Amino acid sequence: MSSVIPENDGPQPQLRIWGHDSDIIALAYLPDGRRVVSGSHDKTVKVWNLEHGEQEGTSMEHEYEVDSLAVTRDGTKIISGDVGGIIKVWDVQSHELVREWTHEGGSPNVAISPDDRFIAVGGCNVGIYTLEGSQVNHSIELDETVWSISFSPDGKKLACGTDNDLRVYDIDTGTLVLRPLDGQGGRIYSVLWSRGGRRLFSASYDKAIRCWDADTVEQIGQPRIGHTDCTHAITLSPDGSILASASWDNTVRFWYATSGRPFGQHLRHDEEVEAVCFSPSGEFVASGSRSTPGSLYLWRVPWLNSIKDSAGSIVHNLSLPTGDITPSVLPHFYPFSDSLPTVEGQSKVSTLAIEFPPPPNLTPDIIRIKNQYAAGGSFGDVYRCRYHGSLVPIEVAVKAFRFSFIPEEDAGDKSIKMLRRELGIWRRLEHNNIVPFLGIAYGFGMDGTMSLVSLWMPNESLQKFLAKYDNHLNVVHRLRLVCLHYFLCFPFSNLQR
Repeated sequence: MSSVIPENDGPQPQLRIWGHDSDIIALAYLPDGRRVVSGSHDKTVKVWNLEHGEQEGTSMEHEYEVDSLAVTRDGTKIISGDVGGIIKVWDVQSHELVREWTHEGGSPNVAISPDDRFIAVGGCNVGIYTLEGSQVNHSIELDETVWSISFSPDGKKLACGTDNDLRVYDIDTGTLVLRPLDGQGGRIYSVLWSRGGRRLFSASYDKAIRCWDADTVEQIGQPRIGHTDCTHAITLSPDGSILASASWDNTVRFWYATSGRPFGQHLRHDEEVEAVCFSPSGEFVASGSRSTPGSLYLWRVPWLNSIKDSAGSIVHNLSLPTGDITPSVLPHFYPFSDSLPTVEGQSKVSTLAIEFPPPPNLTPDIIRIKNQYAAGGSFGDVYRCRYHGSLVPIEVAVKAFRFSFIPEEDAGDKSIKMLRRELGIWRRLEHNNIVPFLGIAYGFGMDGTMSLVSLWMPNESLQKFLAKYDNHLNVVHRLRLVCLHYFLCFPFSNLQR
């Protein structure tokens, strides 16, 4: 049974589904962003179509309570584990059981390697398996029960959260490569890596969230304090800039991944929250409750609504008899800025809240028109693409950097700080002749590096435009172009000095 929740004060779920007979313990989005997989103590795994608010296909059944699940990156397989130690692999489309095996280590939790080759299963010990169920090395023996587990982004290390500490092991050898990280507050229910693999985040029974340097094993900053009961799950936004946490205090909360500061409004539930995950686009959050029946909630991330309410008009092309470009139906999104000044210290152009939210990750809805880049420069290449996430597909330009740029990891680098500053300025510029910043995308430049997305300008550069249309320009048109003399080379100009 599902329902659409009417809007009241504060963030409200767009959808609530009472779909399980007991607690929803685990959630995972499928890559298409339109379906969510849930695992429950009612011994079932289910797939939900969020567009219709209904279950898709049949339930996938276990003999015991389901305690964890994961989805392969290619979206073809679901891996689930129950408290009896049974691991099952399911086909996403048919929901048929592909294979199963028993992990001799108690109630397991599961994680999939970034290349979809291996499954890590934790419990009283840790085993690494292929998707066919073959163990690839000897079990990693621990003196503590493993309650959470996560592969590093390069797939070479495994982070394990135990009853009392956080440990990191080498996948190939099974050796402990980082000593147990002290300072934990009891059982670690959730652990994950930052997108670049330089940091670890952990959530504990003591309500706090902690950040660790993955190389020096030192705690970064103070614990994130805000929840009033056990923090049971954490997840990162697709661009790695925002951390979401689910707690038994009936809330999901948001935090800046870099600074640890709270961000945005809480998502309040009627019950304790066990699970949370971001959609692939970063536009939605799904959460699961600890209740009977178990409830699945779907939320639009709170900052998107505030952006749309306060965003300026979309940039229009010059009105010329040669044919206009159709204005984008996308709202004017604003880039991340955990380090930008507050509204009081900014230009009057901005009317947003004090903290600026991260940009939306548009990757799932962007398709390249050509594999070869359309233009190149000193710092990056520009690809001509088509965005399919709007009412009408529109052409966009994706600028891929020729250097590594991972915002939450490189925030201390001087050049990155300058680039963040330039992007912060770009997001505040609203003028008929300035292309708006639409969002970010991945998979175009260096591995793991963020790319920038803006409208595609069919009239090309100003020089080419003037060469082609000079005879068509009247005085009014020429005056409207005057401001571009400065802005043509403005973005990222400081990086060239």
